[in-house]
Amino acid sequence: MPEMTENAPPLQVPTLWNLFISFVTISVLGFGGTLAWARRMAVDERRWMSATEFNEVFALCQFLPGPNVANFAVVFGARMRGVPGAICAAGGLIVPSLILMIVLGALYARYGQIEALQRVLAGVSTAAAGLIFGTTARMAQPLLQLKQWQGPAVALAVLVAVGVLRIPLWWALITLIPLAIAVAWRRAP
Repeated sequence: MPEMTENAPPLQVPTLWNLFISFVTISVLGFGGTLAWARRMAVDERRWMSATEFNEVFALCQFLPGPNVANFAVVFGARMRGVPGAICAAGGLIVPSLILMIVLGALYARYGQIEALQRVLAGVSTAAAGLIFGTTARMAQPLLQLKQWQGPAVALAVLVAVGVLRIPLWWALITLIPLAIAVAWRRAP
């Protein structure tokens, strides 16, 4: 499905039930991480927000305490339907995952040492890493289409600092967040 243009309004504002069911679906299908599913639902399938709006909201959620996608559910639900929307979206995301993880945790505690299961989990972790890379590329598309290379350059600097140079995350963020703000400030009209 083609992405929504930046100026196009959402097709519809979701009902509370739509929010709840959408986030239940994200929760249940989100093996390997729910970010990709959340983006697909909000931007590609339901077209409730543009790719740029998603990136902006998710950037905010990255810096709030707590799990990023849970923060996204609260912020997104609140934007769509206020406090009841935040409760429906967060509940839809968290409750099924909680139940599923309790069941899977109990099964893993009992059967986790089976060698075949260890190989399956290694394969799942590889697929999850690929999912993260794919989602990152999709989130970078709006910046690259607008020829705004500064944002991806700062993201690459964080990747190199933390992933390659092994600089502690806190030090990288303390250094690179002011740089990112300065870049965005200069780019603003």
